[in-house]
Amino acid sequence: MSSKGNLLVVDDEPDFVEIFALQLREKGYFVSEAASGKAALEELNQHDIDVLITDIRMPGMDGIELVKRATERQSDLQCIIITGHEDVNIAKWALELGGLDFYFKPLMVEWIEVTIQKAIERQSLLGKKQKENKQQGVEKAKIRMAIFELMNHAMQLWDLSTKTSKINLAEESGIWNITFEANGPRVYNLDRYLKIKTIPVKPNYNDVIKTANYVLEYCPRDSYPNLRQKLETDLISLEKIRYIVK
Repeated sequence: MSSKGNLLVVDDEPDFVEIFALQLREKGYFVSEAASGKAALEELNQHDIDVLITDIRMPGMDGIELVKRATERQSDLQCIIITGHEDVNIAKWALELGGLDFYFKPLMVEWIEVTIQKAIERQSLLGKKQKENKQQGVEKAKIRMAIFELMNHAMQLWDLSTKTSKINLAEESGIWNITFEANGPRVYNLDRYLKIKTIPVKPNYNDVIKTANYVLEYCPRDSYPNLRQKLETDLISLEKIRYIVK
């Protein structure tokens, strides 16, 4: 039977933890136990936890500090606060630090289970979103590298084949704007695509692809065949992955 979710119950009252954890296990949850904030952080390092259920008042590290440190380690961790002291202000403070809800002792599993299920659903959605963001970051990095390689191979082939500069390329192709300054003409918009760190967040794929095609068309076909082959391969690769990230 699969677990309904992974919980960590933290309280310095061993009798409460034992009974409460047993009740949660009977409901189908996998439950880890800890008697202090320090022990709870060690459990978080060893197990994948969906929901942290912690008392506020404990010797050493209290529940508020535990919630703060635990959510810093695991940003999608869901936290539920329990307390035997009816101090609403402390409980609200804990919620502001990352707690999802709070309950006063004594409590029954039936009271808290709805919140646990909501917490697990929220954790699942957050975890999925983080994975999507990470994957999107990887895909964006691949696209930036593809643009960087294509543009640099295009500039190399142009320079070697025509013995002229990127200024001449910009002027003859009409793709890139030329800025005239006291120390000579510059092509700032083209230069941005020659370094990975300066490639725009939303690249102009059309100008990049036009540049590669222009170089391939106007550079002699028999000059630097290996470099030409690299540029043709770069162009195919960029065309394949450019639509991955909107």
